[in-house]
Amino acid sequence: MNLMEKIDKIKELRNCNAIKAILMCIVVLYHSMAVYMGNWGPYEPAKNSTFLMYIAKWFNTFHIYGFTLISGYIFYYIKYEGGGYKKYFPFIGKKAKRLIVPYIFIAAVWVIPVYAYFYGIEDIVNKFVLGTSPNQLWFLLMLFWVFAIFWLISDLTDRKPILGGIIVCGLYCLGVVAPSFYCLNSGLQYILFFYIGFMIRKLDLGNKILYKIPSLVYLLIDILLFIGIELIGSHEELIIKIVVLGLSVVLHIIGAVGAFVLLQRFVNRFLQENKVVGFFSKHSMVIYLVHQQLIYFSIGWFNGVVPPVVLVLINFIFSLTVSTIFSILMSKTKVTRFLVGSK
Repeated sequence: MNLMEKIDKIKELRNCNAIKAILMCIVVLYHSMAVYMGNWGPYEPAKNSTFLMYIAKWFNTFHIYGFTLISGYIFYYIKYEGGGYKKYFPFIGKKAKRLIVPYIFIAAVWVIPVYAYFYGIEDIVNKFVLGTSPNQLWFLLMLFWVFAIFWLISDLTDRKPILGGIIVCGLYCLGVVAPSFYCLNSGLQYILFFYIGFMIRKLDLGNKILYKIPSLVYLLIDILLFIGIELIGSHEELIIKIVVLGLSVVLHIIGAVGAFVLLQRFVNRFLQENKVVGFFSKHSMVIYLVHQQLIYFSIGWFNGVVPPVVLVLINFIFSLTVSTIFSILMSKTKVTRFLVGSK
């Protein structure tokens, strides 16, 4: 199959669930090696690894941005092709069940107790009750804000995409200075990536533009930008900081779009009707909700006992396995599915 061959919109949409599952696995892998970035988790690495540090940093430039892009893509399909999401308050209620309920439940029974075990209780109110830095659960609050805000401008954006884009850019700038309570700042910034996904579906940008670009071009531009930002990012001059901020936005956009295109090609070629991917598509969100704290424990057990690459593999396999078992157990009843936001 020619990797620059068109992917029709039906296949493109169907591939999105598999892509979201892959991106969630990349998040777990990123957290499995994030200890080598420094200042992550309750432990410092017994042995540093520059290679793993940069791989983790690179993953962090596209994984959640790509996931948010796909959420915008699917939103357009449901609202404007499928006739859903017509009324705002029922829509918000549905998203609260899917995002806010699991935030409260997982924070209360898992994330806060583990945080208190490792760090004490001093910052719990600020981090979790006020939602300023609630570990991996920030993603739920961010995505809720994205849905809640973008719905309000979605009809305008559908009619006048350029005006919608200007508004979205304004919201991004507002997010840079907005308070971090309940991750409002992140929500305002991530609307940009949601908008890009929205426009990809609306205008069929995949077949018109994106799939005409070779995969290697996406990778080269992304990696060169990443290296450039790393080289100049430590400078303290104001102009350099502004340049780095702008380049970082470009890097996240290219990373998110590149992830969408490359994973569309990958899924389309290798993972059609793959049962393993289908399984993880069903459980990926709950896996995400609980995996990070499991990694804290595996680092504590094996840090300094095994080489860095082996520790990353242990972290990944252990956290993925245990969180998958948890997800399966929580899928057994209507009440537990409700608590973790599963359908």
